[in-house]
Amino acid sequence: MKKFALVIVAALISMTAFAQQGDKAVGARLVYGSEIEKLGLGIVGQYGITNEVRGDASLFYYPDSDFSAFEINANAHYLLGNDSVTFYPFAGLNITNIKHVATKPGLNVGCGIEFPLTDKLVFAAEAKYIIAKKGFAQFVIGGGLNFRF
Repeated sequence: MKKFALVIVAALISMTAFAQQGDKAVGARLVYGSEIEKLGLGIVGQYGITNEVRGDASLFYYPDSDFSAFEINANAHYLLGNDSVTFYPFAGLNITNIKHVATKPGLNVGCGIEFPLTDKLVFAAEAKYIIAKKGFAQFVIGGGLNFRF
């Protein structure tokens, strides 16, 4: 078992992504929240803090005539991968507002994957769990496109 764990750690270390400090990206997302039970739209902004760590800020809006909601997120991604695929576990802060109900803070824990389509355009998919008070905790999955600049 120890040898297996050592092989996994060595593989992860060798897969460190080739992102560069100062890289920037903006993107659009289509998301689904399990507790809200609605599709939402989102925007994302990313900035490479180091070659392995990236900051991410996002806003997701779940429209509905009677029961709309939005999330504000700030996450840190740890990048693993190569030129053809990047995997990243992440953690961060969340604020969720449900119209006519309340606004509550939470914590994000999740992972994502990216596939470059061109030098500037990247497909991204994420899954996260928001740890929050009952009614605000939920599983969120999403996907979309990022534009690097």
